[in-house]
Amino acid sequence: CLAESEDGELTETVCNTVIQHTAESDYGIILQAGEKHYEDAPHVKLITPNRKRRNLTRSLGLHIGREVTESPSLVLNLAKQWDLMGLHPFILSAGKSQIYHPQYCDLLLDGIINFMRAEGLLSHNREKASQREMAFFDAHSEYPVLTREAGLFYPESVIGTTVKEGGKLGEVRDLYQGEEIGRASCRERV
Repeated sequence: CLAESEDGELTETVCNTVIQHTAESDYGIILQAGEKHYEDAPHVKLITPNRKRRNLTRSLGLHIGREVTESPSLVLNLAKQWDLMGLHPFILSAGKSQIYHPQYCDLLLDGIINFMRAEGLLSHNREKASQREMAFFDAHSEYPVLTREAGLFYPESVIGTTVKEGGKLGEVRDLYQGEEIGRASCRERV
């Protein structure tokens, strides 16, 4: 999302408008679902995390935080543009694309309300929710899970749970007979 001009293709015009309307803001929050064919456990993604941003992230009440990996295409991301403008950008991700998850919606809404209350943007008579413990993963903590066999992957671990080294993530089954032809395990950290 590069806000180069008001005239141009629809995407450029929308990006320019969003950048103009958020330029005076302190925070930017993007809500998104998991990538196509993936289901995300509720988590927050941070671009160039620092102490202040990590503390702000804890007020959202989610259990998982992730650092976004730097890449050449990241400069096209609205959150990165906000970061370059000096805003504190947050990307809240949960669920699966085109699927409605009411429990995720409630969790994210509660998180945004807690965040706004913690920053003094909202006031309420209720007692503030305490900040939860949060596992924060840097960009080098993630790795793809690969198998030697091709087939359908059947997950056995629940999204958002911690799997110990060597623990079974799921199994790969043959497309025709449905027999197990491989398994995916959590590898040791490199």
